[in-house]
Amino acid sequence: SRREATTTVRVADGQAIALGGLRSTRKSESRAGLPFLMDVPWLGQLFSSTIQERDEVELMIVLVPRVLDDTWIDEEIARGSHRLIRLRRGFGWNPIHLEGLRPEDWSGGSLQGAAQSAADAGVRLPEYGPQALPADKGMTVTRKGLADHLIRGARELIDVGDYREALEQLERALQLEPTRRDALVAAGVLYDRRGLRDRARQLLDRAIGLDAQDVVALTARGTLEIGSGSAYAARRYFERAHALGKTVMTAANLGAALLALGEAEQVRALLRPFAKQPAPPELFANLCFAELMAGNGVQARKDLNEAYAAGVDARNPRIVALEGLVEEAETADDGDK
Repeated sequence: SRREATTTVRVADGQAIALGGLRSTRKSESRAGLPFLMDVPWLGQLFSSTIQERDEVELMIVLVPRVLDDTWIDEEIARGSHRLIRLRRGFGWNPIHLEGLRPEDWSGGSLQGAAQSAADAGVRLPEYGPQALPADKGMTVTRKGLADHLIRGARELIDVGDYREALEQLERALQLEPTRRDALVAAGVLYDRRGLRDRARQLLDRAIGLDAQDVVALTARGTLEIGSGSAYAARRYFERAHALGKTVMTAANLGAALLALGEAEQVRALLRPFAKQPAPPELFANLCFAELMAGNGVQARKDLNEAYAAGVDARNPRIVALEGLVEEAETADDGDK
């Protein structure tokens, strides 16, 4: 099929412009079933099925105009002449030492400025640094701009709970800009939630490789290992994150990994100083469990009450189990008295 778009625009030389999108919809219907039986009137419907398909295709047209003046024409003629000379000479080492160089390296052509042509194919023109591009006022299409648009869309999808579509948006953004750490971390967390931990590890490791001091990426990597049951690996990532961030949340995450390893005394020494300031309920819950492991039921009750005051969900299965352990410890203390 043939699709056309007609418009009138005014753009600068070398400036990309999106002309618009063409969307087409194609519907098809086919019928399949048992031969002969499917053709029996009325009863044939029992031995056949109808398949309806609908395909939607959207075509985006992006135009980058270039003004070709006489210098461009002269340059193309010089390039063509040089190729003809090389073809007629037969095989041999290049006498003008152009191996490993791209045509634009020795011809001097530049998409950012006026084209240049050397007097001889063996003369290499001086190299100039790239010229500064004009400020992007929203009229150009760039890989970074498209990636930003996709990431913003993914955040909106995450807010409404559409994680599958958000992942698709993030993957498309990473195809445009593979080094976007925010997209790598967000996609890694979403893959972890879906149970695809191998892909999550790959993305989070790429983010950490780009910036070894990214606290968010380190925290997400440690959370993945906690969910996988690898407390030692989680401790390593949480320790690095806490050494960089030194916040209440990094301390609470590290405390969770230490509790999984049975390090109650280290948890108490780590988290108790943070309990004197506004802290999340997870920190007090971790402190409560550490005090229970240390045999201090009275302090465990105080920490659990602090968790309730901080807004912990009393219906959370972990909190319900923790409440039962505290009650058992209090009953045991009353029996000893």
